[in-house]
Amino acid sequence: MVNYSIRLQAVRERINDRRSLEELAQKYDVSPSTVSRWVSKYVREHGGAMVLDANTNLEKEVNALRAEVRNLRKHNETLLKVLGLLTGETDPNIPEVSEVVHDTQEAVADDSEV
Repeated sequence: MVNYSIRLQAVRERINDRRSLEELAQKYDVSPSTVSRWVSKYVREHGGAMVLDANTNLEKEVNALRAEVRNLRKHNETLLKVLGLLTGETDPNIPEVSEVVHDTQEAVADDSEV
């Protein structure tokens, strides 16, 4: 008999990861029909929605995107410094630099709203 946590993991993999019944049956050393029964029971008892890892997966993705935005902002700051060095201007109020800064800030703001 397979314990509850193993069954739940199989259900998660079937619903969230869309793994095949055959693959899961082999992994957990049960028949495909057994895995199917576990999934059906879970769906009946929990209204058909898999909530177990869905929020966790979304949360991971959001955190990864936030980290990417932070990283891109750091790169942006570096590029602006290089632009200032190349143009000889370090004052962000100079038209050439302020235009690039403004456009970049808008692009970053647009990306962070997504």
